[in-house]
Amino acid sequence: MARYTTNQQINEIINTDLYKSGKPFTIAEMTRICTSTNYASRMNELLRYLVDDGYVRSYGNQQNLLYSRAGEKWLKKRWVSEAAQGLCAGDYCGNLTGKTSLDVGERTQTLSAIS
Repeated sequence: MARYTTNQQINEIINTDLYKSGKPFTIAEMTRICTSTNYASRMNELLRYLVDDGYVRSYGNQQNLLYSRAGEKWLKKRWVSEAAQGLCAGDYCGNLTGKTSLDVGERTQTLSAIS
């Protein structure tokens, strides 16, 4: 069995037609669609990560829990490194390399689009 990282599994969820449609779905439905996640318990964990980050909303009770894509106003936090946030705030020290450089560029584009 192939091993997938959490980010790969989350990206697969976000790229499904079901998620993109915005229609409500259950853990079992998403588990059937995603090939990188074989167990409902793991899908539940991944969906909790997405709820915490604001990409997915959950509603209903424990027996009838449904998830759906959250609108942009629900986005709570972005996955940007602390070093990139510091650099955007003007804390410049050393050279930008790797992921930090990419995060700074992404954050800068986001901030310029907002203003």
